[in-house]
Amino acid sequence: MLDMWDLEVSGDSNDLQLHQEVVHGYLLFSPNLAGTLDKVDVNKMPMTQILKAQLFLMASTQSGHAAASETADSLDTKILNDRERQHLAALIFNLKGDRRSQCRIFSNILNSYPSDLLALRLQHFELFNLGLIDEMLKAVETALSNCCDDLPYVSLLGGMQCFALEELGRFDEAIEPGIRAAEANPLDLWSVHSVAHVNEMTGNFEEGIKWVRTFEHSLRDAGSFAGHIWWHLALLHIQQGDTGGALKLYDDYVFEIKSIDGLSMSNAISLLARLDFLGVNVGERWQGLIPGSIFRMGHHTNPFNDCHYAYALAKAGAAGSLNELLSSMREASHLKTHAGRLLQEVAVPLASGLASLANGDCATSFREMEPIWSKIWMLGGSNAQRDFFDQAIMLSLNGLGKQKY
Repeated sequence: MLDMWDLEVSGDSNDLQLHQEVVHGYLLFSPNLAGTLDKVDVNKMPMTQILKAQLFLMASTQSGHAAASETADSLDTKILNDRERQHLAALIFNLKGDRRSQCRIFSNILNSYPSDLLALRLQHFELFNLGLIDEMLKAVETALSNCCDDLPYVSLLGGMQCFALEELGRFDEAIEPGIRAAEANPLDLWSVHSVAHVNEMTGNFEEGIKWVRTFEHSLRDAGSFAGHIWWHLALLHIQQGDTGGALKLYDDYVFEIKSIDGLSMSNAISLLARLDFLGVNVGERWQGLIPGSIFRMGHHTNPFNDCHYAYALAKAGAAGSLNELLSSMREASHLKTHAGRLLQEVAVPLASGLASLANGDCATSFREMEPIWSKIWMLGGSNAQRDFFDQAIMLSLNGLGKQKY
């Protein structure tokens, strides 16, 4: 049995439509994805189960990890075809915290099955999280040369290429494929987002605001990733000196629904921090970020987000929770996983330094953050996202007084 990408899938033909709906929801950040995933419990198609497990892991929670592990253990490997076995192997590496090996498996899959856009998309985001942008671009450009023009969702490759080129600073090359992709499919939020990145990085702030507003209808009807694009719009307003507009976007869209989602939390925290750095009074909004900042306590698979949580807890005056978070991060730094190494080398000192800055101790903040600054890229995140960290260390340095350095 073949799916819409002409890839062989195991299972009941009655489950094929649901599988394709789940892939669609994942590729386009559909607001209906959660409801669609609820139907997967009765779905017997292995690839659907594997994708659901991958999505569980993206939540970076203990319960999500347990559910993904249970799914992996329940699959009957004897009925899987070659591609499905490789996808399962990638999932198992992810469960072990070996994200680099997972990416190698995705490369193997794409070498044999170049039309597997699901493997490409999973790899795209994982390479991004690892900070391996050169590899991300190479994978997308290989797919562009191997995939035919009538492949379902092929237009999404343009936005992926745009994003990789933007992160590498190749802005002139990036903008055109991103615009083409978004215009081909206005629901392709990754492409909308990628072009917003280019406009921000090249200082075309007014053009960036117009670009995002062009897709406002798509954003209003979209899932949680839309909040990240609203976040970009808020940053563009800040660059234009409109901090009031940025704060309104925070309330209306960026953190409208008080969320514990990791991306929503990092959006909210870094936006308030940028406003805070400019002297804007954000009122009691820090207090609303406490629940999400402590939700993943003890499960530190995303050190990039952990660093944000530390700043938020310090700003909210939640000293006890902050100390618990830092202690938990130090304990997890001993794990022999990719996240464990990141915590030890980068995230623990960065989180501590951010907390010191939030508490007004610039000397301690700079002393903690400066030695690891060349390694910040290892945490993943985009150039725009990591600018929060750059601004923080500059603020701590400025607070010390330039005469000492």
